[in-house]
Amino acid sequence: NDEQEEENYQSLLIIIEKQRIQESKEEFLLFLRLLLNIFNHHHRNRSFSTKMFKILDFLSEKIKQYFTNFEIFDLLKSNQMIILYLIDKQIINIDEQISNEILQMSQETEWNYKFFFYPEIKPFISEEERLFIENFIKEHKIFDTFDQNRREGENDYIVSFYIRNDSVSEIDTYLNKTNLSLSSHIRDSIFESNSILKEKPPTLIEYAAFCGSIQIVKYLWLNKVELSSSLWIYGIHSNNPDIIHFLEENHIDPPSGKYQECLLQSIECHHNEISEYISNALLTSEKDNGIETQAKIEKIVSSFNFKEMPNEINDKF
Repeated sequence: NDEQEEENYQSLLIIIEKQRIQESKEEFLLFLRLLLNIFNHHHRNRSFSTKMFKILDFLSEKIKQYFTNFEIFDLLKSNQMIILYLIDKQIINIDEQISNEILQMSQETEWNYKFFFYPEIKPFISEEERLFIENFIKEHKIFDTFDQNRREGENDYIVSFYIRNDSVSEIDTYLNKTNLSLSSHIRDSIFESNSILKEKPPTLIEYAAFCGSIQIVKYLWLNKVELSSSLWIYGIHSNNPDIIHFLEENHIDPPSGKYQECLLQSIECHHNEISEYISNALLTSEKDNGIETQAKIEKIVSSFNFKEMPNEINDKF
């Protein structure tokens, strides 16, 4: 919430103190996992990262007290923006063990961490690996803005920038100039830090829905781009009710024809107002009311979104 920001922050610190979150390693670990899940999945407005880093600053001494250098990295490694911030604050020190883990992660996932953290792992990798990474950075012409892009954690290609700004005039000029297909996918970027966007490259309209850029969504739709069921998932990540209502008005079916996946996604994102809307307004038919309690509870627990926990559970699970 961008209103009364400092008052909200002070209220949070009071809650942390009252609940004695920092007095128990187990409680503290749960709280860090909660922050990590919110950072990984909640929609990021312009001040979002700054607020999360402010909370981490407050917790920094306890983080160092409770966990070893590698444990901190291992706990938070799914979010490269947090890792980079903790490196800047000297809470994490990149050593050979962490460098090897980053290289291993780059082999096992599509996250390209070895490119993102190249300045930090450079002293610990082979000459062959260094040359490979440096050539990649030069070929993609990202050297000059490399450090800035890392801290922004967003796709660095210009079309992505126009979409995030919801600028119809700029996107229209760019698409006409480049003859880029309106149904094309956003190019991969080593700087992308949003969890769902790292899984696979979205189309232009999926990326617009993810960003909550309703004017770009409408522009692409008016230019005959198909509205697919996947837009529900990306739209939920935007936390923008206008995207949800646009999909409703155009009678776009949810994934697999059911709103169950939409509800689970909204729980994972900690978009609880959207969860409430889906539950009350969309899960109305008999087939949708049969959402499995087990699936919902598992998502609540894995996302640490305990606000969504039912007051009563009348189910064997």
